[in-house]
Amino acid sequence: MIGVRPDGTKELITVEDGYRESAESWKTVRRDLKRRGLRPPVVAVGDGALGFWAAVRDVWPKTREQRDWFHKLGNIRTSHVIESPFATVRLRQRVTKGAGSRTKGLLMAYKLLAMAQARWRRLDGPHLLPLVRAGIVFVDGVRQEGKANRAKTKAE
Repeated sequence: MIGVRPDGTKELITVEDGYRESAESWKTVRRDLKRRGLRPPVVAVGDGALGFWAAVRDVWPKTREQRDWFHKLGNIRTSHVIESPFATVRLRQRVTKGAGSRTKGLLMAYKLLAMAQARWRRLDGPHLLPLVRAGIVFVDGVRQEGKANRAKTKAE
């Protein structure tokens, strides 16, 4: 899982293995993060894996959902922040003919992702993050001026 700090910096939160992106695997990861003190995210962004979304709804029911742009449009692998780091991990796994054990595989994945984290771009528009946290709705990057947003804007 990758998180975003208020300044738009992306940060590796955790690396876990799971069974074919199952809901139970994702729930285990989220429950562990919740147990360790991670507050529920305002928005979860992911691909179309049904297990991911089922786990978000179960563990963090108030978290809003957003499908990442690339998978929403094309549904193939790309260089975006979720898929690109794992391409490095997959390549290293192939070159080394596997890590040898589950523990070594997770350690290798973590180290590779931690090193890649130093090169990740910040989010565009980090100044909009407080608005997202406040519940302002954006559709295709445009702030929506519905009743809910007008009420929140007046409260600000």
